[in-house]
Amino acid sequence: MTTAKLAFTCGDPAGVGPEIIAAWLAAHPAEAAEVAVIGPARWLATLETVAKKIAVGLEDFLATPGAPTADGALVAWAAMQRAAAGCAAGEFCGVVTGPVSKEGLARVGYTWPGQTEFFAAQWGGEPVMAFCGGKLRVVLATWHIPLAEVARALGPHLLRRTIAAADTP
Repeated sequence: MTTAKLAFTCGDPAGVGPEIIAAWLAAHPAEAAEVAVIGPARWLATLETVAKKIAVGLEDFLATPGAPTADGALVAWAAMQRAAAGCAAGEFCGVVTGPVSKEGLARVGYTWPGQTEFFAAQWGGEPVMAFCGGKLRVVLATWHIPLAEVARALGPHLLRRTIAAADTP
């Protein structure tokens, strides 16, 4: 089995995630061959440069852009579950997540406030939420807490962890 460097999850299939992922894959064919993309089978069939496609959800599921559904939320959740399991098994070294509808996920029983907390629960560790693009890397010290609680949450351990994550090549 070839180890993929990263797993890309589709996010909400009716959202912008599939479009953004498809555009990135088309623009970066060499890198696309080194990632695994997780999402609904019918969408995966439209992707040409991906070395590893992992289908989740109902085989005939087809999202309508801009019209999120409960089935789409379940696909997004299943993609996260598959990515988390793949990382835990050493199949992937990290996850790039497409955006999800937190409201839609909550309606299907998802109890975490965001994807970051989901992955932390799956892996039993301290996650790092980061946004990367070109030369810019932004690593967040906190996530999914009210703004009024941010100052209270910032402490030496959290800041050291965040700086260490930002300094990782």
